[in-house]
Amino acid sequence: MHDGRFFVKGIRIFIAMVMGIFISIPAAVAADFTQNALLQFTALWGETSNETTFREGKSRLDWPMDMQLASFAYSAGYRDFIEFDFFLHASPWMSSGSPMKDFDWLDESYHPWRQPHDGIDVYSESPVDSKALIFGTAIRAYPLSVSCFSAGILVGYHNQKMDFRAYDTNQVGYGSWQNQTASTTGRTSTYNVKYRFWEIGLTGRLHAGNVLKVTADASVIPYAEASDEDDHIRRFRTSTTECTGYGGMISLSTQFALSKRWFVSSSCSRVHISTDGHQRQYWYGNDPATGFDDTGQVVSGIDAEIIQDSFSVGIALGCSL
Repeated sequence: MHDGRFFVKGIRIFIAMVMGIFISIPAAVAADFTQNALLQFTALWGETSNETTFREGKSRLDWPMDMQLASFAYSAGYRDFIEFDFFLHASPWMSSGSPMKDFDWLDESYHPWRQPHDGIDVYSESPVDSKALIFGTAIRAYPLSVSCFSAGILVGYHNQKMDFRAYDTNQVGYGSWQNQTASTTGRTSTYNVKYRFWEIGLTGRLHAGNVLKVTADASVIPYAEASDEDDHIRRFRTSTTECTGYGGMISLSTQFALSKRWFVSSSCSRVHISTDGHQRQYWYGNDPATGFDDTGQVVSGIDAEIIQDSFSVGIALGCSL
């Protein structure tokens, strides 16, 4: 509910800002402003990972960002000097084409009845359903312009929320952990992750009159926040992680005019975010893997990393307003 109220409030502020700009400017100057709206299909690939390091070893969960999203975008610009963009990507629950992968590297010195083993000790895969809600804004300014090329700077904000459901897990144990090989049917875990980050960078644009525009952006992400919650249903345990970090982003888009009002566009982008922080684990029931009743137990301060590596491609139909 809190995220929904935040999103609605952000939309209202954005609409008020745009209306205020156009109401306050003289009619003669308003002719130099442009507005565009786009409906887009976006395909997203990649992974969002959570890796924890603890006394007995290390664990990593790789959740697949294998999604197809419906997208809406709006842009307002003044001449070819400044441009403001807003975008929203969303998808319902859909089956992912890639599984969730769970890796465990365990230190056998804490388990004297097991023989030392190099490499992955326990590995599992689970089919996944996922959904996403992604929105953000960007401002581009082009103070440098020569013939058909313009260069400038951009600043943007992004907010991403992705949810996952894993089920029918197949697990394999290696070496002295072979007795951990097992299969489980039904829901095994749910997971949600949120990214909030700023980007700042350089932008360049090639344009052939009003027919074709090609825009390339290269940005650093100087500050990113990442948080997640993992409900490990089989072990009656929830884990929550809070991290901060940084990253980078590159993108390329094209816009081709079909008529004076209508155009088609395409876009692609690559995002890498690396964050670190701590995880808190809470057992809301008796974990069958521990051999004792740990209901209510809490473990805090676990070293953790949340990392995203993703790539997206979109194609859109747009019109000038």
